[in-house]
Amino acid sequence: MEERYLHLLLLFVSLFVIKTHSSFTPSDNYLINCGSSAETKLPDGRSFKSDQQSVSFLQTEEDIKTSVDTIPVSDTLPLYLTARIFPGKATYSFYISRPGRHWIRLYLYPLPHPLYNLTDSVFSVTTDTTVLLHDFSPRDASSVVFKEYLIYASEKLSLYFILF
Repeated sequence: MEERYLHLLLLFVSLFVIKTHSSFTPSDNYLINCGSSAETKLPDGRSFKSDQQSVSFLQTEEDIKTSVDTIPVSDTLPLYLTARIFPGKATYSFYISRPGRHWIRLYLYPLPHPLYNLTDSVFSVTTDTTVLLHDFSPRDASSVVFKEYLIYASEKLSLYFILF
């Protein structure tokens, strides 16, 4: 039987109520750089938590991390250089202090790993009420994938990563 692995190549979750002012910092703001061993700061001032700093949000039986120094795609964010690989279902759960519309942003790239071929993986990402990605596979390593969703959330938001 062929083994398949769900991989969360990179999760950047920015959950916040829509506001038009550019210097606005949302009350529900979860920025996670999956697979990272240290906090990641971007030139625009955003700070992404490492795996260790965000472990309280994650439920998974096992996860494997991978990272690279560079990828063959120009002008990429450092967020694309680290990843988590889940051999089964994984759930991120976030407390929502301000109910309303929130952004979910996923940054995905099939990083190389000596044991797992991430370009062959197929997975879905859902919330309790919405399918964000269905039977998704990042087969093309020549470009990064950025997905952005605007959803309604109140009290708690869970993101489910499901392997197929």
